[in-house]
Amino acid sequence: MALADYNKAIKLDPESSEAYSNRGLLHFSQGETELIQGFAFQLNNNNAAASNNPSASNNRGFINAEQANEELALADYNKAIQLDPENAKAYLNRGTLYWNQGKADLALADWNKANQLDPKLHLVYINRGLLYFTQGKVDLALVDYNKGIELNPNEHLGYVNRGQLYSIQGKAELALADFNQALSINTEYPLAYLLRGAMYFTQGKTELALTDFNQALSINPKFDLAYVNRGLVYSQQEKPELALTDFNQALKLNPNLFQAYVNRGLLYSEQGKTELALSDYNQALELNPNYTGTYLNRGVVYAEQGKDELALKDYNQALSIDPQYAKAYNNRGVVYAEQGKDELALKDYNRALSIDPKFTDAYTSRGELYIAQGKDELALADFNKALSINPKFPPVYSERGILYHKQQKFDLALSDYNQALSLKKDLTTTSDYEHTAKNNIGLIKYEQGEIEEAKQQFEQAVNLDNESAESQLALAVTLSTLGESEQALSMAEAALNIDKQYSDVEYLKENLWGEKLIADTEKLLSHPKIQEAFLAQP
Repeated sequence: MALADYNKAIKLDPESSEAYSNRGLLHFSQGETELIQGFAFQLNNNNAAASNNPSASNNRGFINAEQANEELALADYNKAIQLDPENAKAYLNRGTLYWNQGKADLALADWNKANQLDPKLHLVYINRGLLYFTQGKVDLALVDYNKGIELNPNEHLGYVNRGQLYSIQGKAELALADFNQALSINTEYPLAYLLRGAMYFTQGKTELALTDFNQALSINPKFDLAYVNRGLVYSQQEKPELALTDFNQALKLNPNLFQAYVNRGLLYSEQGKTELALSDYNQALELNPNYTGTYLNRGVVYAEQGKDELALKDYNQALSIDPQYAKAYNNRGVVYAEQGKDELALKDYNRALSIDPKFTDAYTSRGELYIAQGKDELALADFNKALSINPKFPPVYSERGILYHKQQKFDLALSDYNQALSLKKDLTTTSDYEHTAKNNIGLIKYEQGEIEEAKQQFEQAVNLDNESAESQLALAVTLSTLGESEQALSMAEAALNIDKQYSDVEYLKENLWGEKLIADTEKLLSHPKIQEAFLAQP
């Protein structure tokens, strides 16, 4: 019925609580809050029939709930159920109120009752499915979502919730199909754009993701999670200022949004602002001490700071919360490997791969351990396995290149280093493997007599990491070979100031330096200026 019909019904019967109730819902759907208050007044004061109408009480409860008047809403739902103990919609709505209050058991009881009273009430299935989903009961959730969609194929919420379930299961195509269907039904539902954007982001389709996050924010400029997700896109696109602005805006809207602290902390960590990163991770853990990703990220910062025990503590805490957290096993294994605890490291890598047989990072980490142990064939098998899973994973090409380099299979090594750099062009962030690949290509080119090419590679390596003693010394030796003595001596001094180990021939050999480069290094380091400044010291 239209507004005119409700007005006519009230004119004909001024005590029609049903007409007042329905007109109130219409005003609510149109955002006419003053008229809604008039509807509530009529229910309270107009006549006895109004206050004793279960449908009217249920409708008023719905409006109170939407306006965050939870106590009034609960009183209305209770009144509706008292007046009509078989009012399925009142149980549905009261269950939703309980759910929003975090009272899952009460919500489930009400939704089960509503389902018993009216098995064709589709929103019961959709809401109960969401409850099951959050409890990890995905099979029950999927059954409910499917039933809800079957009962009402035009309800967008069913597709959104089922799409979210599919995305968690890694069923990207099914998830996207559901999000698309939801948006074909309701083009103004921001959560559907957010979830679809998140799916695009995981697929590496950053422009599509950005479009969806922007659309979500155009519909709801106060959608805090949309700012967080858009900030993630900007971070990946190496737009840190835009990313930081979005994370800050999310926290301005919701100071208790732990996801914003986690991701801002990650941004700070990537920028080398470790204290700010730790501050954000600590704040995130105060808000949500059960989010394993925060412990993982903080553990990475501690590991980079050389605080192994704190890193291990965080990885252990993450695993106590989720014993199936493959990333935590891998990261803990890396710390153990650096501590020389090879057996513990290998055990963790194996555990990570038993949980996730397609975890390329764990194959890479285990391969690096095998190289250190001199088990080249096992290392090669792990790198090959990682690349069979993800042939576009640059770090593995870099690591396999190192293995071939060690075996003096220079053509294979160069091929892998270049492949790593080629794939890097599709990414936006600078990584350690990029520096390694550039530096090591220079090492090979020097041995092959291509001194100018080696110089270019070393220069690029230094640009990527100006604190790398190895790249600086290699460039210094190359400059010396090319006759640029003064610059060579200055750069050699700078390199040894960073790390004097590179004056040790055995150390150079461990780092894949070839005979020609080592011989020329010894010549440069024998210069009186270098001897006086460094090598004559005890």
